[in-house]
Amino acid sequence: MLNFLRKLRRKEMKGTRYLKYAVGEIFLVVVGILIALGINNRNTERQQQNELEDYLIQVSQNIEEDIKKAIAIKAQRDSVIINSRKAIDLYVQDKFDHDVMLRAAISNFIEFYFTPNTSGFEALKSSGFIGKIKNKVILKNLYDYYAQVEKIQLDERSANLFIEEMEAQWIGRTPIAKVFFYSQVNINDLGLEQGVIERIKQENSQALKDPAVEGAILRGGSNAVIQEYYLELIAVGGKFIEHINAMK
Repeated sequence: MLNFLRKLRRKEMKGTRYLKYAVGEIFLVVVGILIALGINNRNTERQQQNELEDYLIQVSQNIEEDIKKAIAIKAQRDSVIINSRKAIDLYVQDKFDHDVMLRAAISNFIEFYFTPNTSGFEALKSSGFIGKIKNKVILKNLYDYYAQVEKIQLDERSANLFIEEMEAQWIGRTPIAKVFFYSQVNINDLGLEQGVIERIKQENSQALKDPAVEGAILRGGSNAVIQEYYLELIAVGGKFIEHINAMK
């Protein structure tokens, strides 16, 4: 009986050892799996972070192109405002100067279209990585920039529609204006006799007194709001580029 109990005891101890061994093996397997998952997750996160950075760099390059366009258009619009306000000063004084009015008319009947490159931003949105941007400043700059883009495009669209309407009315009423508006040449450089030049200026002056021309000039001289939009766009875009460059 005693031997039987001893044998039973040894079997129990042996079974316990096997159980501990099995539990240990399971534990090691689980730990191994967790470690592998952790490494895999880190690798995935690193890969996604690299992809996100690539998207942001592309957006930054697009914005850099946009800023160059914005600076060029703003400079042209500054010229429009200057020419328009010189003409407006003449309106206030009830005076007329052919050359001043012609420059104002020519500059105002030019349409400006700001066409940003949104390919990087659209790709970023489509990828789903935009939700992985942890830097709140970068995210805010990104949204602020493209909100500013929309404001500029809306304002430019409104201005261009108005100019197209004024131009159509002007040319429809005064065909001669079409010739000298689109030629954009200095009459004095045409080699004409002085009497012919004076007659052309007189006829052209009548065309430049058309209400459509006055309407375009008045709007051009007061359209300073969009210039502020361009300045804001340049500032916000510049901050975004700085953040992305610092991230590289």
